[in-house]
Amino acid sequence: MTTETLRAKGPLIWVNTLFIGGSPFLAALLVPTYLWFYGSHPALWVTALALWIFAGLGITVGYHRLIAHRSFDAHPALKVLFLVAGASAIQNSAITWSVSHRRHHLKTDSEADPYNAKRGFWWSHMGWIFYFDEAVNNHEAVPDLAADKWVMWQHKYYNLIWMTVNVVVPGLLGLMIDRVFGMILIAGLLRVVLVHQGTFCINSLCHIVGTQPWSTKDTSRDSWIAALVTFGEGYHNYHHSFPADYRNGLKWYHFDPGKWTIWAAERLRLASNLKRTLEPVRMRRRLERQAESYFAQIERLEAGEKAGWRARLEEALTVAHEQLSAWTMRARRAKTAKGRGEVSIERIAGLKEARRAFRSSLKDFQRLGRSVRMAA
Repeated sequence: MTTETLRAKGPLIWVNTLFIGGSPFLAALLVPTYLWFYGSHPALWVTALALWIFAGLGITVGYHRLIAHRSFDAHPALKVLFLVAGASAIQNSAITWSVSHRRHHLKTDSEADPYNAKRGFWWSHMGWIFYFDEAVNNHEAVPDLAADKWVMWQHKYYNLIWMTVNVVVPGLLGLMIDRVFGMILIAGLLRVVLVHQGTFCINSLCHIVGTQPWSTKDTSRDSWIAALVTFGEGYHNYHHSFPADYRNGLKWYHFDPGKWTIWAAERLRLASNLKRTLEPVRMRRRLERQAESYFAQIERLEAGEKAGWRARLEEALTVAHEQLSAWTMRARRAKTAKGRGEVSIERIAGLKEARRAFRSSLKDFQRLGRSVRMAA
């Protein structure tokens, strides 16, 4: 990418460039030097790990799912805790962060996307942070957040919060073991660098590595490997398909500490109104994605075979769609009835039967789809 292309986004922000761009090199130089002359201490690494988890969850749970997507509601005390944790990651205030993130979802992979993955790994990873973009501070684009007193409190005191967590707290802890500079260096600077690089991978790596089981409408991808380095945000294709869902990793075994944290908070009555995409809605998207793949395989067949396979696939797909529509209707009625406290054994049985019928038709469609792949 040329300098001219980058500058088209706006003038260089020297503070961001020097801090975000220079901090990894500074940490790489100072940490080994400090350890060489002064040695290590368990408290340095324990504190760094604790603050790394604190800041990481502050971004993935606080900034991302609670503030930007409103995926759940949090008790004021928990909300403030996550706002403080998010600020400690030094990635701007929650409202400013959310302005860019909501624009990313609205304009994914376009020039209006602040971290457009189609501009390359470097740009989406951190290059976009170095250049001024006037839309970043357009808080009028997020009136719900501008009206949130706790979000605006954090925005007002953002600099004070991150300096307290990253400098004052490590400094005081370091004073207890006579390692003030070492604690600020490792639990402060090094930990911030690691959080930066991990969360930056959400915008870069998660649009490059992995599969697209839910949608090919954008560059987002699902990858368990990416999940390990992004605090569980690696199931990005699912997230872009259902951005309001509080889960990133759908399955219970998918690495997603944010999902587990929110679930635990609900059990402790500190979180409520967790948004979950209904299974029929998810399966409709999955069915569409599989159909897209199967019909693409047909194009690889000989001309004389295409029409026959296409007709069989379309027939099986129609049956699956019909069963899915019936299941969706029952699921929505059941959800409404549950909200009214009108749950009945007959309604539950009917819902289960509709689900079984769809699953059966889906298996038939998938079996036919695999046959197409073998024939191709």
